[in-house]
Amino acid sequence: LLEYLAGCTFQELVVNGNQAMMMDALFMIEETVGQAWRMTMRHEPVRADFVKQIRDRMDAVCRVHPDFLNKPARIGGLKIKSFGELIRAIEQIERSLTAPFSVFIHGDFNINNIIYDSHVERIHFIDLHRSKQTDYIQDVSVFLISLFRLPFFESAIRARLNYAIMDFFEFAKNFSVRFNDPTFEARLALGLGRSLFTSTRFELNRKFAKRMHLLSIYLMEKIAAHAGQPWDEFELPGEALIY
Repeated sequence: LLEYLAGCTFQELVVNGNQAMMMDALFMIEETVGQAWRMTMRHEPVRADFVKQIRDRMDAVCRVHPDFLNKPARIGGLKIKSFGELIRAIEQIERSLTAPFSVFIHGDFNINNIIYDSHVERIHFIDLHRSKQTDYIQDVSVFLISLFRLPFFESAIRARLNYAIMDFFEFAKNFSVRFNDPTFEARLALGLGRSLFTSTRFELNRKFAKRMHLLSIYLMEKIAAHAGQPWDEFELPGEALIY
């Protein structure tokens, strides 16, 4: 497909430094995705089953980073759950975190699956074999983490990555407000935690993989700590995704 479709991937735009073209492409991505979500919206409760996705990929993560499944620990009077205990707690919570509607999603919404042709201002989505009707948080979390996990640390590239992350986060948040989705931030925190953890299986930079893993645990612990309180009051700190 990359041989026959004109243009370049969104990943190339972010990494190679054309800020204006990146912003144009990001605007078109948001417009296209927003339209697809609106046109395919069904008012039915749905869950993405993020914990199941974590469990399905746990062995693959452990083959690369065997110490990520931490055991229970204690620091003074503070008890730290093992990774397994944390997942079980989140699994109980996820049953009450349903989206109020479903939409047709890409299913593997990584930034290298989006091609932008600047000459005709057209967006192509490729690698669509996982497309289905489900919670749009699945695509939102994958898109955001596919930006975050790029192993580029030069300040100029990182600034573009951070810009794209926050812009798409605000787009999705505004969509949730418009269509009355009160558990958006809680579900997104869970989706981001899932994507961060499972993405570490592709990251051999030990320091960066550890950062992703700890951020995943931070988000899931934040969800666990909110249990018993109204989920429409949960706040996802967007700055946590700024590296």
